[in-house]
Amino acid sequence: LSNIQMMNLGMGNDNPKPMVDAFLRVVRKNRFEELMTLDYGDNDKAVIYHHDYGHNIHQYALLKEQLHSAQIVVLTGSLTLQDVQNVMKEQK
Repeated sequence: LSNIQMMNLGMGNDNPKPMVDAFLRVVRKNRFEELMTLDYGDNDKAVIYHHDYGHNIHQYALLKEQLHSAQIVVLTGSLTLQDVQNVMKEQK
């Protein structure tokens, strides 16, 4: 793992939707591939996106949305999808 970034959105009375929409625009612009969606029910889901930089460097962007909040985690390094899935399970 060479880099990790985390953002908590919608804390207090803030609406997370504008930041989530901006995040998704960046994901599309940088041609991330959607790898999987984890649906926890009750307006609670997570999506894992992936971008391959080559030379065994991968970037995974994880978006976890709940009813009034969202979390974004971006992991960069020599990671596998299984590593990222383990992180998502711990976030639940």
